Amino acid sequence: MATRRANILRLFDVRAHVGHRISLGSESLFNLSVYAFGMAGVWIALGSVVLQFKILDIVEKESIAILGLTLDKNALLALISLAGLGVVAAVQPIAGLISDNLKSPTQSRSKRLPFVAVGLMGMCVSTLMLGFATSFVMVLAVTMLIQLMGNIAQGPANALIIDHVRPSDRGRASGMLNLMRLLGAGFVGVVVTQLMSLYDPFVAPHWMWYAVVVMAGTLLATSAYTLLALRTSPERPDDNPERPSDIQTPTETNQTALIADDETRPTVRTPSRALFYGFLAATALLLAAQTSIQINALFFLQDVVGLDNPAQGANVIIVAIVIGAAITVYPAGKMSDRIGRGPILLAAGAIGAVGMAMLLVFNSLATLAIPAVTVGMSVGLNLSVGLALANDLVRRTTAARDLGLLGLSSLVGAIVGRSSGFGIGLFNSRGQEFGFEHLGYDLLIGMASVSLMIAGIVLYLIVKAR
Repeated sequence: MATRRANILRLFDVRAHVGHRISLGSESLFNLSVYAFGMAGVWIALGSVVLQFKILDIVEKESIAILGLTLDKNALLALISLAGLGVVAAVQPIAGLISDNLKSPTQSRSKRLPFVAVGLMGMCVSTLMLGFATSFVMVLAVTMLIQLMGNIAQGPANALIIDHVRPSDRGRASGMLNLMRLLGAGFVGVVVTQLMSLYDPFVAPHWMWYAVVVMAGTLLATSAYTLLALRTSPERPDDNPERPSDIQTPTETNQTALIADDETRPTVRTPSRALFYGFLAATALLLAAQTSIQINALFFLQDVVGLDNPAQGANVIIVAIVIGAAITVYPAGKMSDRIGRGPILLAAGAIGAVGMAMLLVFNSLATLAIPAVTVGMSVGLNLSVGLALANDLVRRTTAARDLGLLGLSSLVGAIVGRSSGFGIGLFNSRGQEFGFEHLGYDLLIGMASVSLMIAGIVLYLIVKAR
C-alpha cells in the first residue's frame, strides 16, 4: 500500500517529471539546446553584420595605426576577430576547469548553471553596450567583453550534454544543439541584416539600436528558458554513463528489468587523451579548410565568377549552405547513435571534399548553389556527429575543461584559414605567366578539398581506435 501511494504521489510530482524529461525525453534535448539559438544569433550577427558597420563608421572618423602601419577596414576586422578568438581559447578551458572541480550545490541543481547564468546575462548586457561604442578602442573593448562573458557560459555549457544525457542519446543531443545554432544564426542574422540595411550613422542611427536590442532580447529569452528548464535537473551522481540521475534505487518490482538492462549495456572504456588530441587536430584542419573558403568567398565571386555585386551571390551561397546543414544536422546525430560515429564522419569528409572540388567546375551563380548545398550537408554532419564524438572522448570529471579546448582548436584553424589569403594573389600572378588565370583560387580550393577528406579519415580512425 505504501509503495502504491508513493507511486501515485510521484505521478503528481512536477519537479520529478521535469527532471525526468530533462534527463531522458526528447523534450530534454530541446531544453538543453535552446540557449544556443540566442548565442549563435549574437555571434553571427556580431561577426557578419554589426562589426562591419561599426568599423565603416570608425574609418570615416579616425585613422588607426599600429607600429606605424595604418590599418584599413579589413585589417581592423581581422584584428578584432583574432583578439576575440584569443579570448575563446583562454577563457573556455579555464571556466570549464573551474566548473569541473566544483561540487553540485544540491542534489537537484547542476554545478554548471551559475556559470551559464552569469555568462549569458553578462553577454546580454555587453551586447547592448555595442550601441554606445563609437570608437575603435570602445568597439574592441565591448567585443572582448562579449567574448569574455559568452565563453564564461560556453565553457561549462559544453559539458551539459555529458552531464545530463546518456551516451546512447548524445548524437541526437548534439544534433539538436547544432540545429538550434543553425536556426538561431539564420533567424537573428537575417533580421539584423534587414534592420542594418536601413541604418545610416547620421540620418537613421536608431536602426543600430533596434538590431542590438533584437540580438540581446533573443539571447535573453532563450537563455532564460534553458536556465528555468534546468533549475531542477540534477547531474548524474556517479560515473555510470547509462544510469540517469533521477532513477531511484530499484524496488522488487523493477529489479529484474534493471538487471536485464545492465546486461545489455556496453562496456565503458576510459577515454584516451591521445585520441582526444587527435580529434582537436582534425577539427582544426576542418575549420582551416572551411574558414579559408569563407573569408575569400566574396573575392572568389568577384574575380572568378565575375559578379559585379558579389554580396548578392554571397547571400545565395549562405542560404544554400544553411539549408544543406539544416537538412543533415539532426538526422546525422540521431543516426550516429545507431550505426556509430565513424561512417558518418568519413562520409562527411568525402561529401565536403566533393562539394569543394565542384567549385573548380561550377563557376556561375546559378550553379554555385549545388556545391554550396553539398558543403552545407558536410558541415551539418561534422557539427552534430563531431560534437557527439567530442563528448565520447572526454572524462566526465574534466568534461568542461577538455571540451573548452575546442576553442583553442578553433583559434588554430581560424589563423591558418585566414592566412590563406596571403598566397592567393601571389599564385594568381605567377599562374598568369603560364596561362592559369586563377591559380591561387584553384590551389586554395584543392587544398581545402583534400583537407576535408583527410580530416574525415582521421576522425574515422579515431572512432575505430576507441
